[in-house]
Amino acid sequence: MWPTLPGPGGFVPTYYVIISLAFTLATLWVARRAEQRKLNITTVMDLALWIMVGAFVGGRLGHVIFEEPLMYIKNPLAIFKFWYGGFVFYGGFIGAVLGSLIFRKIKSYDYWVMADLIAPVLAFGYGLGRLGCFMAGCCYGKPTTLPWGIVFPSWSEAPAGIPLHPTQVYCTLWEWGVMALLLILEKRSSSRPAGFIFGIWLTLHGLGRGIIEQFRDDFRGQNVFNLSISTWISVVLVAGGLYLIFTKRNNHVSTSV
Repeated sequence: MWPTLPGPGGFVPTYYVIISLAFTLATLWVARRAEQRKLNITTVMDLALWIMVGAFVGGRLGHVIFEEPLMYIKNPLAIFKFWYGGFVFYGGFIGAVLGSLIFRKIKSYDYWVMADLIAPVLAFGYGLGRLGCFMAGCCYGKPTTLPWGIVFPSWSEAPAGIPLHPTQVYCTLWEWGVMALLLILEKRSSSRPAGFIFGIWLTLHGLGRGIIEQFRDDFRGQNVFNLSISTWISVVLVAGGLYLIFTKRNNHVSTSV
């Protein structure tokens, strides 16, 4: 593992380097996809900015509210010290959705067309971001005797000296598999209704995350009925994704008949 990398003025956290790379590549890919679909680039880039800001704020607040609320109540100024780490993907996802809805009030656009545009890119960025978690040793798994168990060094966030499920890598492999499926479906189904691809991402991401959650061993806040909050959010995403898939599909079929 490499928790830090050499950079200007010293060493920088590998996690933030990879997250920055993920945001940069995702933005470039979104712009390219928008050009291919002849969408308004200015609108797409403005939307991407609102999504990134919403994801940053939501990811930080998710950590503060669900993982370490007592610590931040005692030291509220630490909320702003984000460079020490502490972000939650689902908090970032909720923040990104809110950011996109706020921007929709400012600039009218087809919400589901944009959601489909972003879905494969979101899967790519999430998978790359989990490699940042792997480098830092956060979001680690439970002990395992499987041959692919990972032994983290003493300077990482994970317990050292014992083989652990590489849950970060599980997430990356699953999400990039989802990304590949979405891209295949895009090419094979030119008449799909807007929102259908995003619905598939919601369903498969929630399913994969819910399963992988059962192999994680890092602290993610208090459980609710013996399941993590992230697991419950995954269940909501699966339900919402299935609802979106069947609603869009049925409306599209009835409209086409």
